[in-house]
Amino acid sequence: MQYKDIICLANSRKYKAHCFAGKECESLRWSRPVSDSEKGEVDEHSMRYKDGAIPDLFDIVRIPVKSLSPRPYQPENFIFNKGEWAKVGVYDQSKLGALLDSPASLWTNEPFNNRIPASYFTQNKITSSLLLVKVDNCRLQKSSAKKQIRALFTYNGGEYDLPITDIHIEKEYENKHSGLYKLNDKIIVLCLSLGEPFLSVVDSEPCCYKLVASVIRMTEGPEIPQKSYSVDAIRKDHPNAYVKWSPEDDKKLKNGFLSGKDATSLAEVFKRKIGAIRSRLKKIGLIN
Repeated sequence: MQYKDIICLANSRKYKAHCFAGKECESLRWSRPVSDSEKGEVDEHSMRYKDGAIPDLFDIVRIPVKSLSPRPYQPENFIFNKGEWAKVGVYDQSKLGALLDSPASLWTNEPFNNRIPASYFTQNKITSSLLLVKVDNCRLQKSSAKKQIRALFTYNGGEYDLPITDIHIEKEYENKHSGLYKLNDKIIVLCLSLGEPFLSVVDSEPCCYKLVASVIRMTEGPEIPQKSYSVDAIRKDHPNAYVKWSPEDDKKLKNGFLSGKDATSLAEVFKRKIGAIRSRLKKIGLIN
């Protein structure tokens, strides 16, 4: 029987079951075991170790492989075979830097920065629906209405507001009052995932929403190194990319938006990416 040894970087909630994801020990490629059910969720019984425990962050888990099952929006999927999942080691958390990804943006931020239309994947090939990134200014928002917990953070100049499916965070904040909670840990690393296509009332087609599958908090140790990306290359097409917004810029953006210009037109005016325009419009309260 074929097996994969995977470093657990997320064991999150998926419907009433789980979604496990991590990087393969040898190749460090992303890998996600799924069941043969329609949505691929993993029931808790299937993933339990011999001692009854379930996989935790940084466990190295040996999982039996039945077959590969790539999808355009989740190319790293494979169907796990019947058989016991086994913990064969624990990854050294101090070496987390070796596992980090460093994209210029979180997949694409156009036309939205929190979800990707399913049609995008018919014309664009992604290498993985998972990312492990170090973020800044991370806060957790607990809503009283939906009892949902969301992560608000900044990555490479873009501002994000994404739902959390991390089972540990959900349990930790279950009995907390609604509100905004600042994470004061020295280093915050998030495992991000694209969910199954979902048609919401605000969209004309199904979209894959960006989810926070795990929140990794580190209070000690050196700064985690991250691969650099080329701002110069991005600025060839968007000269003002990652330049700080001034009060004058905000006023001009507001006037342009209220006059009827869309994000594409404003991106041309400000020489920034469309995703940056949408993030700033949200920041100054002009869009939700």
